Amino acid sequence: MDGPHSLETCFDVTNLVLYQVFNELKAHGIDYSGMLLKPNMVVAGKNSPNQHAPSEIADRTLEVLQANVPKDVPGIAFLSGGLSDKDATIYLNAMNLPDSAVEVPWNLTFSFGRALLREALALFAKGPEYFSKAQEALLRRAQETSLATQGLYKA
Repeated sequence: MDGPHSLETCFDVTNLVLYQVFNELKAHGIDYSGMLLKPNMVVAGKNSPNQHAPSEIADRTLEVLQANVPKDVPGIAFLSGGLSDKDATIYLNAMNLPDSAVEVPWNLTFSFGRALLREALALFAKGPEYFSKAQEALLRRAQETSLATQGLYKA
C-alpha cells in the first residue's frame, strides 16, 4: 500500500506472486479444495497520483485471480492491508455485485483485521464510558462488511 506504485505495478507483482504460489502448491500436490487464499486487492500505492474507481480495482483484482487461482479453491478472504475501513469494504462489495459481468467460482469474503477493528479500538481506548460505542462501531463494521460479501453494501 505504501509508495507511489501504479495499479499496473500492483497487478504485475500480484500476478507474479500468485503464479509462483500456485505452481509451488501444485508441485507439492496440495488439495486446493481444502484451502483459503488470503491475498491483497490490486490497488495503486497511497502516494500514486492515479487512484482508481472501485469498479476498476474490482476488475483488475478479479482478472489477476482468474488468471492464477484454480476454480477448486473454495474461498478468497481479502486482507484490508493499509486500506481505509470504508475503501476495503467498497472494493469487496464491487467484486461481489450481483450484476457483475465477471463470474467468479470462489466465495469472496474478508479477513479484515484493521478495517474491522480500527474504529472500535480507538473508542475502546478512550475508556469505559466509550465501551458501548465501541461495540456499536464493531457491530456496524461487521454488518457493512458482511453486506459487501453479497454485493449489497451501500456506502
